Parts: sequence; structure tokens; C-alpha cells
Amino acid sequence: MSAAAIGSRALQAFEDPRGGSRGVCASASGRHHLAADVRWLLSELECATLCLQADSCTAYEYAHIQTDHRGYNRCELQREPTARALRVSGFVCRVKIPRGDRAVSTLSKTSLKNLVSRATPVEPWDYLTLGPPRGQLDVRKCDALLRNPEDHLWHLFRHAHCLGTGSDRRRFFEDILSGHDCDANWISHSAGASGRQDARPLTGPALLGYDSHIYKKCMAERGVREPPPWRNADFQQIVDACLLAQFNVIRVFDWWNACRNLEWQMCVILGKLPGQPAFNGTVKNFQRGEIRFATAPSNLVIEQLRHPPEIAVDIFFLETCFFSHLCINRQELFHTKVDEPFYCELDIAAYKELDRLLPPG
Repeated sequence: MSAAAIGSRALQAFEDPRGGSRGVCASASGRHHLAADVRWLLSELECATLCLQADSCTAYEYAHIQTDHRGYNRCELQREPTARALRVSGFVCRVKIPRGDRAVSTLSKTSLKNLVSRATPVEPWDYLTLGPPRGQLDVRKCDALLRNPEDHLWHLFRHAHCLGTGSDRRRFFEDILSGHDCDANWISHSAGASGRQDARPLTGPALLGYDSHIYKKCMAERGVREPPPWRNADFQQIVDACLLAQFNVIRVFDWWNACRNLEWQMCVILGKLPGQPAFNGTVKNFQRGEIRFATAPSNLVIEQLRHPPEIAVDIFFLETCFFSHLCINRQELFHTKVDEPFYCELDIAAYKELDRLLPPG
């Protein structure tokens, strides 16, 4: 096979280690600085290709040491067993899949380009005759909100400036579709041992909704009929309640932003959260994760977004409209009640369109 042909398949021959791919390569015990052959001035694809060609290479570690017109990037071809990645900014670690076990974990770029949405088209919202969307949220109103770049719904992304541009933006969307960092502790920085980055304390279906409803749902699941009053913005209270109720929630505190939340939501859709029940979907190579709602999506009223603005409310509106956009079975979303499971059938064409809809930068 030619070097070009190997290169085109190289990245598909690797998988993420435990903890996701963003970080330095390490052994199962957490030891890094493993024995490796070092190469400079290579692209990540070239680094992966070299590892694929070398029988002694178990994984590759790719680092953006410096960015200038010469591209000072370092490629390390690991020669020791690599089991995990220790999170370090600017580093990528991927483990070579044994030759007999290789499979494409996501759809190829070619097939993505040619995909057409299998979902029922959404009738465009006519602002001229209908005015801004109001009242109870539904598929059509979500579509209108997402397609209006000036809508209040986008303020979380506009303020975060987390999507990047060019290759950084493309990589962001490729990474979250592959579920690179799904096996993470999504309540890190919370109190106690459960907040350690290497801990995986949560398990069970993903639970979404207003914070107060999530708290009450988790307490009810534990059999607590009259829980202590909900303290607004007390994230630890939700963590403590849901940890024992066996629900997956996101509470990453000081490193949260809208991009991180979207990444978590894609993990939810793909069924890749630690301990999340999931089964195979109809789209090849993609699973459907079990989702529960503490607040029924059909109970959302658009006026709640604006009187007054509240981040916790805005987040759940955004999550709901992302589900509405990304799921083929989007109509089913607004018929799902509290305590009923929802499984999103991912619409890949709609996911591709999300890049265009999200604000720049």
C-alpha cells in the first residue's frame, strides 16, 4: 500500500485511551514520559502514519509545541503500552488498534459530505407575518431560534468565544462527533473524591432540565419525599443528590462554557457517558444513549428566555433546541414526558449544518 493510501486511513486505525485523547500518553498507573521515538515538523496525519507503519509503535503523542510559519510540532511514537491520557493542553494521545480489531468509529468524511437529512423538513418560520416566535416551544420555533444569529439563545456562545476558526473549528466538530472526551468526570472539581479528574462516579441515563427540577428528580429517585429546599445555583447540592440517584449530569464548575456543554450533549446523544445505557441506532457506527428529562421539553415557554435572562434556563433551552435540530425523531422530543426515556436518532446532515449555524469565533 502506498504512503498516501496508508495516510488516508491512518487516523481510523487509532482509538482514544481512557480519559480521552487530549493529553499526554501515560501507562495504566499514570506514568508518562514513556519510551518513544521523537520526530519533528510533521502533521498529525504524518505522525499517525509513521506509527501505523512501525510494529514497535503502540500509540502516538502529538504536541503543538510552537506555532509559526515552520510549524514546530512534535510527534512521539510510543514504544510502551499506553492506557490513558493525562490532560495537558496542546497534546493529543491516540492508541493504535490491534490489526485484527480495526474498525471505523465514525462515518468517513466522504460519506458525511454526501449525507442528506432523513428527518422530516421543518417548515421555515415567517418572521414577516408571524413575528418572533412566542409561547410554547416546539420543533418549528426551535428551528427559527437557531437560524436567527441575533437571537438571545446564542449569547452563551458569543460570550465564550470557544469555537475557534479554520482548522481549530473543524477539529472541534470532528472531535465531539467521535466522542473523544466522553469518558471524563463530568462533575470534576466538586467536593470530595468524586470530584477528582480521574474519578468516574456517575452512571445511568443522562438527566436534563432546570436545576431545581433535576435536584427534585434525583432526590425523589432516592426515595426522599420531602428534600431540603433547593438552594439556587448550589451546584454541589445537585451533585450530591444525583450521585446516589444514578443519573449522569454535567457540573464541571470552573471550566464550563457553551462549547463544553455541547460536547457533553453530543456524548449524551451518542450514549458515551460513563455508565450510560445505550443501544445501536439505525445510523451505522452510532449508538443512541438513554436520556431522561426532569423538565419536559414541551413545558418550555419562549418568554422564559427573556424575563429575566438566567443562564441555567438558557442552557436548557439551548440543549432542547440542539436536540430538536440534531435528532431525526425531533417531533418525539416534544412528546416525551418526565420519567420517560428519550433516545436521539442522530441526524448527521443536521450535525454538519450546526457548524454553519453556530456563531463565529
